[in-house]
Amino acid sequence: MDANAQYELYLIKNELQGIIDELYSIAGGISSDFEGIGNEKCANSVIAAAKQYESVKQKLNNMDLSAVTEEFAARKRAEAEAQARAEAQARAQAEAKARAEAEARAKAEAGAKAKAEAEAKAKAQSQSKNSSSNKKSSDSNKKKSKNAWEAFWDWLS
Repeated sequence: MDANAQYELYLIKNELQGIIDELYSIAGGISSDFEGIGNEKCANSVIAAAKQYESVKQKLNNMDLSAVTEEFAARKRAEAEAQARAEAQARAQAEAKARAEAEARAKAEAGAKAKAEAEAKAKAQSQSKNSSSNKKSSDSNKKKSKNAWEAFWDWLS
């Protein structure tokens, strides 16, 4: 047991002894000052309480503190190990959740990118069709225009 704990135990024992002494003093005062009104019964009750405190103090004095220390240390080590395992498990779960969220984000971004590429390709194809359609229409209009002029010159001639 470390010095701090031993000092705390010493203070507890001294406080117990103070309580025991005070109870015996109270019992003595009751016996002498309150004669004839149940003083003996009351004093005996206080003495019985004092004897219980003496029993507690005696048990503290007889304790093998090295055994208490080893048991306490073993229990604290087991608690610390259990807490460390719980924290490690919580960290692993948090990391797994973060990985899953990152994978979901990456998948969503890839899907958005593929969709954007498909839309761009469709737009390019649409513009290409419109462009070729406009070119054909323009060529057709030029031919019609040329035919109209030829017809007009033919008519004039």
